[in-house]
Amino acid sequence: MATLVVKRGIMYKYQSIGQAIQEAMPGDFIEIREGIYEESFEISQRLTLYGVGNVTIKGGVFIRYQTLVNMRNLRFTQGQGIYVKGDLQLENCIIEQQMVQTQVTVSFGSLMMKNVDVLASPVNHVGLRIDNGSSVILVDSTIQHHVKAQIMVQDSEIALTNCMLLEGRANGIFAIRDVKMEMVDCELHGHQKAQIVAASSSISMMNTLIHQGQDVGIQVFDNTKLTMDGCEIKQHQDTHLVVHQSELFVTDSIFSDGVGNGLYLGEKSKAIFCDCKIHRHMKSQLLIENSKVEFRTCRIEKGEATGVTVVNDADVSMTEVISKNTRNFK
Repeated sequence: MATLVVKRGIMYKYQSIGQAIQEAMPGDFIEIREGIYEESFEISQRLTLYGVGNVTIKGGVFIRYQTLVNMRNLRFTQGQGIYVKGDLQLENCIIEQQMVQTQVTVSFGSLMMKNVDVLASPVNHVGLRIDNGSSVILVDSTIQHHVKAQIMVQDSEIALTNCMLLEGRANGIFAIRDVKMEMVDCELHGHQKAQIVAASSSISMMNTLIHQGQDVGIQVFDNTKLTMDGCEIKQHQDTHLVVHQSELFVTDSIFSDGVGNGLYLGEKSKAIFCDCKIHRHMKSQLLIENSKVEFRTCRIEKGEATGVTVVNDADVSMTEVISKNTRNFK
């Protein structure tokens, strides 16, 4: 394995990244020295690219099918986005202000991002689009300010650990059709539409904070399975959790301080809540319609309206539930 050095200047063989990629052998390292590189390139063999100093790439990046690429310490700006059909590992990178609607696309591939910031301009509708059976892992990363979804995923798997999705103009995560998603120690904040939307998918959340949205907190439907443990959903302008025709298992979580309802469960949903706190909502803390819901050792308190509203033959059971400072049932 060799190391090819890219730097602008007469003393260096490789003046461009593309030139080094063309002459590299599988397994080689490409060291990119400080500077601005206005070029697009594609990679079709196993390589490692890393920046030394402040390295900015203004161009598109395409990772070919069945190609493993590592990139670190790079800034991608004002290019044509990053498109992954192979396997890409990104570390300590910034992706910003791409000149296309989607900043990063993963299709038939895999992506691992660690300590990566994906920052939007008004042109960028989607931060990360994942589809066609792809697999994505995000660690210690931030995605913010996109016009539509910060993450849009379908028919794929995604795992997020210690990540933040901040202040998008629409949804934080839009997951539809056979998505498997895991979130641990994450934060979603300040989106103008539902912070998470999921349909026909499986979602697991642990120790995650979702707060201060301008619309619904979480919305699941079409036979989605949602598991939550140690999460906090608070301070939304609409209902914190909306469930249609889906299944929930929620433990040790808090739903609080909403302008609308705390939870709405309808259309033959099934749910179990254990050791949860639901308090300080302006409308019914629990609105349950035509669904089967069980509460165990929960607290429902300090609401401005009804604590629990049950309509259309809902089946609700409560075991060791404390409900006070609110009207219990309607």
